[in-house]
Amino acid sequence: VSLPIVVAAIFYYLTVPLVNQIEKKGLNRTWGSAIVLLLIAVVVTGLLALIPTVVDEGRNLIDNWDTIWANYQNRLQSFIHGDWYDQVDLVLQSIMANIQDLSSFNWESIANSAIASVSSIVGTVTRVTVALFTAPIILYYMLRDGHKMPAYLAEFLPIKIRKSTLNLISDMNLQISQYIRGQIIVAIAVAIMFVLGYSIVGLPYGVIIGIAAGFLNVIPYIGSFLAMIPAVIVAIVIGPMMIVKVLVIFAIEQTIESRVISPQVLGSNMAIHPVTIMLLLISAGSIFGVVGVVFVIPIYAVIKVILKHFFSWYTRVSGLYAEDESILDDFNFEETPGK
Repeated sequence: VSLPIVVAAIFYYLTVPLVNQIEKKGLNRTWGSAIVLLLIAVVVTGLLALIPTVVDEGRNLIDNWDTIWANYQNRLQSFIHGDWYDQVDLVLQSIMANIQDLSSFNWESIANSAIASVSSIVGTVTRVTVALFTAPIILYYMLRDGHKMPAYLAEFLPIKIRKSTLNLISDMNLQISQYIRGQIIVAIAVAIMFVLGYSIVGLPYGVIIGIAAGFLNVIPYIGSFLAMIPAVIVAIVIGPMMIVKVLVIFAIEQTIESRVISPQVLGSNMAIHPVTIMLLLISAGSIFGVVGVVFVIPIYAVIKVILKHFFSWYTRVSGLYAEDESILDDFNFEETPGK
């Protein structure tokens, strides 16, 4: 049940501004929703045509990774000698071992379970098939009728709290839509920039590495760093000039993303201090793993909105925050000569 709803919700937040613009042009919202659904189908069909190429490049990267890693170690060892290299190599070997264990767990356990149980395969195929057929239908009605939901919910609320509750729902919806739409658009832009950049400089496996960088960009700050690791390793194997080219591509991408794309797409509605984001990522990653890292920011934003509205209500009804000018007048926060 949840899979088609989640997929439809993501596409809803991504495309509802387009439906709103079509409606403002005078076209019926029903037709606007149908047009957007058709555009999504065209885009998805085009992307499906590229999947075989991407899959082949990804398979080649996985097949040749042992050779790339061995060449990387030889290159690195030729530049760095002594105990320092041994310590770095030990850390890298530990990281790679954990990645290999994780990869082995994710693929082998799933494959073994699928092979051992035919019903499991049938169930998975059924869920995916149902999601593929039902998600567009759910999306269509969300685009067509989603704007009516607040007014419908308002009918069940007491009149005294109706306005404040609708404001709360509106702010929560704004935070979620801002984050989902912004992160997806920025991730697509990052993937395109990396793919084009790596293709221009001739980095092997640049397409799959660039696409992976776009997916990892969903994780703030940490994603960009993780996306650079495979690119730098491959560049080290190629030679010093390729390292410089990859770093230049990364610097250009970061500049365009931070100065142009993110401010225009994300705006200021998701203004969360970087230190807060890092603490949230560390905490959520330790407790919930990858899923926590991906979802902690929008969850935090929604909780922040709820607490903000609750505090605003409490300041009004408690009377504890009323400004007393007579008390404030007794304090002089400026230094006055002779006093």
